[in-house]
Amino acid sequence: MDLGAREASRDNAASDPGESGVFRPAGISYLRIPAAEPKRAAAFYGAVFGWKVNVDREDPSFEDGTGHVIGHIRSDVGT
Repeated sequence: MDLGAREASRDNAASDPGESGVFRPAGISYLRIPAAEPKRAAAFYGAVFGWKVNVDREDPSFEDGTGHVIGHIRSDVGT
């Protein structure tokens, strides 16, 4: 599938009221990002990528600019 067809497919899925923007076929939906300083990392991702971040918690949560990827930034990943 070429890039144009993928974009059209994504746009059609997003416009379907029964379709979730986050959970979609063949797409990344959730990320858990390890960081020694989660709040600092959240500020970085927010500034660089334009992600919506919630730093009012121990493990900051985020949503990417498209609304298709959500997740948390955690210091205890892999321990």
